[in-house]
Amino acid sequence: MNEVDKKFENFIRAIRDTDLKKEIRTIPEVYGIQYKEVYITKWITYLLKTKAFGIDILNLLLSINRSDVKIGTIKKVHAEYVFDTKRRIDILIFTDKYLIGIENKIWSGEQENQTSDYKACMETIKAKTKGIEDCIGIFLHPEQNSTNSDHFDNVTYTQLYNQLKKIKSCECSDSFKKMMFEQFTMYVKEYLYMNNGEFPEISDNVKLYAQYINIISAISDDYKSTSLRIIEWLKYKFKNSQYEILEAGNGYMQIVPRGCKEKWEAIGFHLEILWSRDFMINGEIEIEAHLEKTKGDNVQQIFHKFDVANVEYRGHDKPLVKGNSVSCNFETETKAEDTFKQILNEMERLRKEHEDWETIL
Repeated sequence: MNEVDKKFENFIRAIRDTDLKKEIRTIPEVYGIQYKEVYITKWITYLLKTKAFGIDILNLLLSINRSDVKIGTIKKVHAEYVFDTKRRIDILIFTDKYLIGIENKIWSGEQENQTSDYKACMETIKAKTKGIEDCIGIFLHPEQNSTNSDHFDNVTYTQLYNQLKKIKSCECSDSFKKMMFEQFTMYVKEYLYMNNGEFPEISDNVKLYAQYINIISAISDDYKSTSLRIIEWLKYKFKNSQYEILEAGNGYMQIVPRGCKEKWEAIGFHLEILWSRDFMINGEIEIEAHLEKTKGDNVQQIFHKFDVANVEYRGHDKPLVKGNSVSCNFETETKAEDTFKQILNEMERLRKEHEDWETIL
């Protein structure tokens, strides 16, 4: 056993002796989306739309910078609203007198001229909408994130949390809406809240990570290097089989039968091999049939022949047919060869099951 392996074994032993059983408390923790802005934005939108909390959340949010503004009625709440300029704001709210835009930034910063463009677009809508007296922009971000806006009111999640505590969720009769509000408040406190003057505890986990950070980094680099070499090996195997590669990228390969490349590419048809970053040992490789980037005047005819209902671009997330997953293991050359045979067998099974594809092609 080499020195790296010994150190890593010590690290694993230390982890086992450390209390890592942190109780999962919030919805984002379950799905690993604590810092995914798009999901958190949709959550805020949902809460703003609820009759139980929406108007209270909005008024408290506004009161941080505008104590003179009080919203009477929320008419519409839009998530990912697209202006005529094609700019997309996270949340746009139509109220009785105000048009309110919210841009949610968790760890990213403002794009060039982002909020100034939003403000101009909102003013254009205001000019066309009867009853709207003013436009208000809110730039929402954690206090830890130093980004801010010169055109929107800057509001931190710390300020938002302090306001959310004023809302009494126990008065809500809908148990699901109550749960969603309480979960959101807890999530903000755990992940986006910073209490100035409160010194953060350096936990045993942090100390353990600091002690072994170099070995973790070295092992991670080794894993990435090995996985890249395995992908190159798979490419080599395909090049020496009855198939050839049409295109390859991060996590996928587009495969066509040898000698059919030009015809299949013209129609936009291919078999696709997909893998995740943990595919190497006891992982899975997905095999799918795809029809995409179809060109020419015969697009509708081709889609009709393949029995595709909607004549639209079908990207990587819209396969024509999904095949069976192949369990893979590349620990040894023998296991790797067996894995590749399983991939070929599944591709052949998929082609045989849909022989009409090749008749069309």
